[in-house]
Amino acid sequence: LANRISSSLDVEITRVWALTDRSSNLNTPSIHFHPADVFDPNDDVDTSETRNGESEQQIPGSYSAKSYNRLMTLEERVAHARIATLVHRRDGDWQKAVELVVGYIVSSAPTLKVANHPKLPPVLSLCILEALIAPEGYVPINNTENEAKNHLPDFKSGETTKGWFYQQVIFLFDSMSQESHKSAFKLMQALAFPVHVAGSVWKERSMCIDDRIRDIAQVEVAAYERLKSSIDAAWLKFLQFDEMTEELVQKVGHDFLSSSVSNVLPENNEHGTDPITSTRQSSLVSGMTCLLSLLTIGDFDEVINLCNKILLTLKGGKLDNGDKKSRNACLFLLPACCYAYTNIMCRKWETMKLGNTMGRHTASAFAVKDLFSPILDSITELVNLDDWANIDAIAQCCVLLCDGRRLLRLANNVLPHAIKTLMRNSGAAISSDERSVISRVTSLFVDACEIPTVRVINLKRRPDRLLDFMADAAKEQLLVIKGPAKLRSKSQVKKNANAIVSPSSIDVNEACSGYDAFDGQCGADELDDQLLERLAGDGALSDFIRAKWRPGDLRAFDREARNGNELVATSITERACALSHIASWMGVEQSLSPVVNAGEVDGYEQKVIRMFKISGFARGPALLHKNTDMEPAPVCVVLEDDAVLADRFAERLSSLLEELPRDFHFCSLGYSRPKTAPIVDFSSQLGIPSCLWYLTGYVLSLEGARHLIQSLPVTGPVDSWM
Repeated sequence: LANRISSSLDVEITRVWALTDRSSNLNTPSIHFHPADVFDPNDDVDTSETRNGESEQQIPGSYSAKSYNRLMTLEERVAHARIATLVHRRDGDWQKAVELVVGYIVSSAPTLKVANHPKLPPVLSLCILEALIAPEGYVPINNTENEAKNHLPDFKSGETTKGWFYQQVIFLFDSMSQESHKSAFKLMQALAFPVHVAGSVWKERSMCIDDRIRDIAQVEVAAYERLKSSIDAAWLKFLQFDEMTEELVQKVGHDFLSSSVSNVLPENNEHGTDPITSTRQSSLVSGMTCLLSLLTIGDFDEVINLCNKILLTLKGGKLDNGDKKSRNACLFLLPACCYAYTNIMCRKWETMKLGNTMGRHTASAFAVKDLFSPILDSITELVNLDDWANIDAIAQCCVLLCDGRRLLRLANNVLPHAIKTLMRNSGAAISSDERSVISRVTSLFVDACEIPTVRVINLKRRPDRLLDFMADAAKEQLLVIKGPAKLRSKSQVKKNANAIVSPSSIDVNEACSGYDAFDGQCGADELDDQLLERLAGDGALSDFIRAKWRPGDLRAFDREARNGNELVATSITERACALSHIASWMGVEQSLSPVVNAGEVDGYEQKVIRMFKISGFARGPALLHKNTDMEPAPVCVVLEDDAVLADRFAERLSSLLEELPRDFHFCSLGYSRPKTAPIVDFSSQLGIPSCLWYLTGYVLSLEGARHLIQSLPVTGPVDSWM
């Protein structure tokens, strides 16, 4: 139980809090700071008044009653942070305690160029950081300026090493050598950078006349001052500012960035040192420093420029062909750039939407160009099957981008070779270092298999919806592929019933690629043309959807449905919607069909590769007695692009699948229903519906997909037909 609580808190602290706060800050105008709303500290101003000049009751501690809820939330988080860090420290798991601090700073680092500070508050709370770092038994006490000076560590005597955090960072480098101290010092400077930037923004907001803004800011500034005078946060003094200005922040950020890549990219090496990073640890520090610098300055163009430099370097124009260490060190920067790119892009898109008051954001979305994927494609082209370090970096980028299609292709190409290499060379045919790298790459793919892959149905003319969906997927750490596959004709559907697939029949490109949704904003002839482009074999629209249907047939499920026997024409949009879902069912069937006639190694490869196409396994007890001994059933999740993912979607999905009967066909995730249509309780997570509307999201099994496909054509709206 303690481990589960600790694991849950770790996720909250290093991921969920930052995501929640960014969304909340954007959508809460009352905490938006305006430069005009500043009081002069030299003036005698009664700051107990709000922006509108209305006096209000103060709560203990001289804070406004309107700030009470936000202060209570902050206090609760501080308590959770203390619990999380002390559990790890008491267990002797100092690495986890360090990762908690680093993870919190990385996830909540301010992004200056796109985050609209100081109008929006920083996500990085210095109260929470203080709680994560402070020693056991610590009680925060605000010191006066003179007292604070007396508590400052003596840097010349080495007193800075008394703080547990700095000591443990050095210890994680497995050495007390000068190089380890140098790497640790560099990392601590990089970690201090976003903390000081957040502190400066909180200071600016603390001068606001609106107490809803000022109260929280003053609490954070007090924590910032305590941190700077604390032995445990003495590493903040590794980076000192007399005055924090936007120009200075940009300069320091670019200096850090240049320093982090100087040993890797020759053209950034201004000091004439050898372009090589000698150890994995120092390469990791370079990657982390690069990441924190890019995130904090928030310069999108800088990320792309650095990626292009990495590409040029990897092409061999700047390095000797045999210099594997330099090349591998360079590859440490690629995932850092990718992480920074995805975060800056998400924050930039949210800011663009905030500035657009017209409602729809489609036009803005067309202006957002994906500049990272072409670079990643170019780097992928340089890969050979024995280039394990490059494969490792590309796979990490695929996960960060939620790019299920590219990761599936990579797995198809790499995993068979990796597994066979390890099995065929079980002796001394490969070095221990190479075996370690191959094992790490294989483990990375196996870990990626645990990430649910979801299938999205998206119209090509709605890139705004796809951007929103991908931002949600990144927050929830999902892999995404396009849902609709090629449609099969009626004859092929009959031929494919209960079919099993052999490895030789798998078309890798077909299996890895999806299509956009069918677009119903067109004429009947244009929809027929869309169908013919995606139809394998002969067929017609009538094979998939009936031209007319009888609404009165729904009265058995919905008392409010139209009464009568008249036929109604199926609209173009209803046909396009149905075709998109039918194509998705066919993609699900293709992905879930079992593979046979494979040897032991090939069978294992195909099972692992199939994991990149599914969302998990339905593990609940079977509904039917005859299926009692049935194995857990692989499932696929299909989502429309306007689906809004619940917090901790992957965890909730996993809990649902634990109860979902393994012989189920269909389970709806996002729906509506008639008021008179009851849902019968089945388990804590599941109910049995009598009538549902909408197909916003659902889970489908192989038998469910086959049943739907064999029941074609659809009659009426596809959700009602199902």
